[in-house]
Amino acid sequence: MDYELVDIGIEHPDYFQGFGCADTRYNCAVYGIGDNPAEALDDLLELVTQADDIDVEQLEREIREAHPKLSTQIEPSAIQEWLDGRDCNCDPMCICDDCEDALSFTPYYHIGLRYNVKGGNK
Repeated sequence: MDYELVDIGIEHPDYFQGFGCADTRYNCAVYGIGDNPAEALDDLLELVTQADDIDVEQLEREIREAHPKLSTQIEPSAIQEWLDGRDCNCDPMCICDDCEDALSFTPYYHIGLRYNVKGGNK
């Protein structure tokens, strides 16, 4: 199967811009979300199972062999990187919207998959 796995990383649930196959060589796209990369991959594979007639067990084996670092934990540095990317330059006692978002942050991990199926759009 012709596919591309994309490690989208941590995204805030309110601001995720989506994931698709426009301007790529692929004709299908799905993404999975979870509390960690492993859960996001499981979610992604479940969506592929529902969407197309694909050997998902074979696909999962290929992905796990090619990406052995998929873990069940989000690295603390990834969360800090997300927090550092905020537009807010406030002091630690600030309660502006950006700081409130950071304080209520739920780190959902996103993984995308673009792939081709026969009879697709391209």
